[in-house]
Formats: sequence, structure tokens, C-alpha cells
Amino acid sequence: MDKKKFVNSLTILRIVLSVVMFIIGIKKHYVLMFLIGIVTALSDFFDGFLARKWNVTSRTGAILDTIADKVFAILTIGFLITKNKLFIIALIFEGIIALSNLYYMQKNNIVKSLMIGKIKTTVLFVTILVAILNLKYASLHRLFLGLFYTSLNLQIICIISYLKNYLSVMHKPSITDNEMHNKIMNEEYEEVKDDDLDKTVIIENLEKLASEYDYNNETDDIY
Repeated sequence: MDKKKFVNSLTILRIVLSVVMFIIGIKKHYVLMFLIGIVTALSDFFDGFLARKWNVTSRTGAILDTIADKVFAILTIGFLITKNKLFIIALIFEGIIALSNLYYMQKNNIVKSLMIGKIKTTVLFVTILVAILNLKYASLHRLFLGLFYTSLNLQIICIISYLKNYLSVMHKPSITDNEMHNKIMNEEYEEVKDDDLDKTVIIENLEKLASEYDYNNETDDIY
């Protein structure tokens, strides 16, 4: 198995383990559910770590990672709602974040995660694991509440950050908004003799535009 397939396999394993956790939770094996949750969280860390270390990051891997995170969160939170109604709020917020990610990927054809999103996911993972253990050990209730409200605040900040980021990306100019590009494409220099056309200026203008923005070859957009 090559390195890229191995990393993606870890991500798929996280999805499978999330389903297993849900089933075990229904059967009230909370300690086992917690232990599998630890393995699931570790797989989340290692798939990203190894992808960067081996330089095998890919669009497919990024999409799989996002899906795996959302499957874990939605399944485990969905189970915990049956034990604590507070998790309804967390599920609603996580649903909004998931839909925002999906819309952004479809609209812009790129996969992008913000640092606040990674922090939120980490805190949410820990909150879920403590909540599961709290079902067995009631003494962890205060720790769970502290993590839970911290996680909710991060979800709110995450939603606001995604909204601001998406709006800023949507309002950034595309290459067709560049005046020099339009003149070239519309052949407005047609009446000018080749000797009088400073092609160097045209090239420099286009290179300057490309250096100021990230150019996406797949969509011909500048972000």
C-alpha cells in the first residue's frame, strides 16, 4: 500500500470507528466507547501528520478528512442527545458548520480549513470523550460542563469566521476584472503596431496580478 492510500485508509477507519462507537453507545458500553473514541481521535491526528510528513496531501484526502470529522461529531453528538439535551445546541451548530463547508466546496471548488475550525474540532473531540466517560463517572460533570460551553463558544466563533471568510473570497476579483487582461483578450491593442506595443508591461502587469492573489487553475478564479 502506498503512502497516500495508507493515509486515506486511516481517515476511512475514523468513519468506521465512529459508527462502531454509536452502536456500542446504544448498548451502554461507555468505557469501551470511550476507548474507541481515543483511537478515533488518534487516527485523526496521524492521518494529517503523516500526510504532511510524507507530502501526500490531496484534495480527496482533505474532503475525506472533513467528512470523517463531521461523521464522528454528528453520530456521537446524536447519541449523547439521548443522555443530555444540551447537545441539541451543539448538533445544530455542527450542522450549520457542515453545511457551510459543503456549500463552500461546491461554490468555489476548493477545500479550505481555518485554524479556528481545527481548534474547535479538537476541543469538540475532547468534550465528546469526557461526556461519554461522564455517563459512567458522574464526578466528571463539572469538567464536562466547562468543556461543553467552551466548545459551544468555539462553534459560534467558527461559524462567524467561516461566514466572514466566505464573503471575502466571494468578493475578491477574478482575473477577468483586471483591466490589462481585458484589453488583451478584447484585442483593444489591435490598432497599435507591434513595434509600439510594450509587451513587457503587459507581462509585468499580469505577473503582478498573479503574485497578489492565489490563482486556482481549476476554476480560473483568484482567491
